[in-house]
Amino acid sequence: MNLKNILTLLLFICTITACATPENNAPLPRASATALPVLMSTTTPNQAQPQEEILQKINLCASDYNRLVEQEKEKGEYETIVLPDGQEGIRFLGDSRGKIEAAFRAAQECTRELNFEYARLYLEIYKVPAVPDDPALRQARRDELLAIFTGTFDVWLEREGRSEDIIYIYDPSSMESTSLIVGDTFAKSVALEQEYKNISLALSGISQKIVSSLVSANWSG
Repeated sequence: MNLKNILTLLLFICTITACATPENNAPLPRASATALPVLMSTTTPNQAQPQEEILQKINLCASDYNRLVEQEKEKGEYETIVLPDGQEGIRFLGDSRGKIEAAFRAAQECTRELNFEYARLYLEIYKVPAVPDDPALRQARRDELLAIFTGTFDVWLEREGRSEDIIYIYDPSSMESTSLIVGDTFAKSVALEQEYKNISLALSGISQKIVSSLVSANWSG
């Protein structure tokens, strides 16, 4: 997992809670090498079905895009290059380049929208922990989360991620395959981010009632 992939994931996560942030300069957390503290409720097959359908749509977005990349390769409008890390990359040329760049943006947007819909359903089942009433406990938990966020995403992914939650698509800007985090793994990252945001809002003096209303409006909007 390279830095670009981590930043891409964080950009996804940041969007969902941006309107609930009281300060533009608040630090953006990263997922970490600690299990997600959640309250689990009982699930049924009916609850899991919509999430499975969303994952199927995400995989369809990726496979359709990857199929287009292979079709454009067959036309021969590309060149093989050596990337900075010594690996082989592919740079598309002419009409193929424009077509793939547009399709890549569409695949990213498709994945982003479906990922957030999946996360919304996930958080109806696995609840983000409530903000502690005690200000000292709030600060302690925020400090704990900040310590978590300073860890590497690769380590967290090894411990918390699922292999089926990683999909690969060709990135025309880096000219190589890149990974996208989806499903439960993405939703867990959103939950960690949301917990951090909730505590930060509470520490800034905003009441828990307002915090809850902001979060609800964020997901419903």
